[in-house]
Amino acid sequence: MNKTIVLGTLLCAASATAQPAPAPDPAPQPAPGGAAPTGDPKAEAKALYEKGLSEYNLGKFDLAIESFTKAYELSSAPGLLFNIAQSHRLNKNYEKASYFYTTYLRLKPDASNRSDVEQRISEMNKLLEEQKSMAGRPPTGTVTPDGGSASNPDQGAVTVGAVETPITSEPKDGGPVDGIAKGGTQIPPKLVSARMIFGVALLAAGDLDVPVQPAFGIVAGYPLPVGPITLELGAGIGYTPLPYEVMGVQNRGTMLGVRAVAAAVYPVTPQIQLRGELGIGFVSLTGLGEGNPLSQTYEAASYTLPSVRFGVSADYLITPNVTATVSPFGLAFSPGADGMYADSLREINVLFGVGYRQ
Repeated sequence: MNKTIVLGTLLCAASATAQPAPAPDPAPQPAPGGAAPTGDPKAEAKALYEKGLSEYNLGKFDLAIESFTKAYELSSAPGLLFNIAQSHRLNKNYEKASYFYTTYLRLKPDASNRSDVEQRISEMNKLLEEQKSMAGRPPTGTVTPDGGSASNPDQGAVTVGAVETPITSEPKDGGPVDGIAKGGTQIPPKLVSARMIFGVALLAAGDLDVPVQPAFGIVAGYPLPVGPITLELGAGIGYTPLPYEVMGVQNRGTMLGVRAVAAAVYPVTPQIQLRGELGIGFVSLTGLGEGNPLSQTYEAASYTLPSVRFGVSADYLITPNVTATVSPFGLAFSPGADGMYADSLREINVLFGVGYRQ
């Protein structure tokens, strides 16, 4: 009886020992494609850049292109376009390589590796022509059954070059997310540069004594990068009141200027740029009633005069698209017209304002 009880006890213990242990909780898995989005575009761009660099070094150029492209969409760092071009070149897609090299130089005209990139563009265009020529060339020559030497084989293999470091120093941290390059270079506007300005003007016309007057203006132009300088070609409109007194009664005329404007903009720091501006057009003097001091006969009159204006200013980039502007000096000159008492009209102004660039 005791033996039976002991045997039953041992069987129950063995049965309990044979049961599988509960499965542990599954370990957390990383999000597909790398780190999960953090909500910080700069951090995400940096992570994508690091991922693309690793893929590039492993020769996975298709994946590197994808990662660098996503990083550029977040940061707009021109150095990433250089990386994309390098990846396409080593992937033997010479047409896209040439395109991205060219776009890189267009967005970063003062790139330190500009001469090397221009040489790459020339190489890509040449290799593209060779590639197209070889694609349309019929096969020639034969080989022996065991794969021996071919008779009349094609000569001249196309080589691309060794893998190299793909990136310049600027975008190492994932690239700027505000449109200003890390290395101290601004990204110039591509579509428009416009400014709204206001301030004070001092007018002089013969013996006319005009106190300091308010002045307003709008200038807009199309940007054309030329090396480190950006040329802006456009137009400007300026308004200044023209007060005068007749027999103790205050009257006011209007001076409206319309000019074609050419400006040269030079970046000094990532946030500050200097601007020189030349405008050529005309000014219209209207609202000059009877007794006005500009007319030789003191009769009501209006005048349209040719005008030249020169000004200098400094812009501070609040954001990549919005600037604060100060113009400490501007000078406009117009020769007098027939019937005017004054032989010339001069305006000196000091202006402030805001700008928009895209």
